[in-house]
Amino acid sequence: MAFVAVIGVLSILGFIFGIYAGIRSGIIREVAHFAPLKPFVICWLGFQTSADLFITFILSFVLSRSRTGFRKTDTVINRLIRGAIQTGLFASVFALADLFSFVLHGDTNLYAMFAYPIGRIYTNTLLDTLNARIELKLMNTSTMDVDEESTNAFRLQSQSQMTTGQTLHSIHISKETVTRRSPEECSVEKFNGANVV
Repeated sequence: MAFVAVIGVLSILGFIFGIYAGIRSGIIREVAHFAPLKPFVICWLGFQTSADLFITFILSFVLSRSRTGFRKTDTVINRLIRGAIQTGLFASVFALADLFSFVLHGDTNLYAMFAYPIGRIYTNTLLDTLNARIELKLMNTSTMDVDEESTNAFRLQSQSQMTTGQTLHSIHISKETVTRRSPEECSVEKFNGANVV
């Protein structure tokens, strides 16, 4: 709960300083006179970058601790971690570039090269997150392997059917036991269980 409070405070402070800097820059209008805005821009982009990096770190940490040992679940978790890092770091890099270009070259329009795309970057990261759901759904097929040291393998297959407003679920269970007495000798026993409805 404390993480949510920290992220909320960073985001609200970044929003307040960003609104203030935006309104003041609209009033001043000339880039050569933006010097009084430096502390507000530093706070705005600093809080924004801190919030993005904090969200990225916390998501990566929590997701990495959620690994289960199942290959498909871990693949989905790894994809979520990669998405969090890509979206958080990409926005942070542009915010930091905007900050440094404004502070170091405040009398030029160099900062605009990084400032204008920031809104589009957040929009694109949102769209990337939404599109990733489709990819994650395709990764999560209806077959799951439960594997213990590659000796016993259970295969669970789930199927759902819609009939007149009701959903019927069935699970087909099959077990495959691989026994290796030596590298040359290997036996496979298969058990195909009944469908459970």
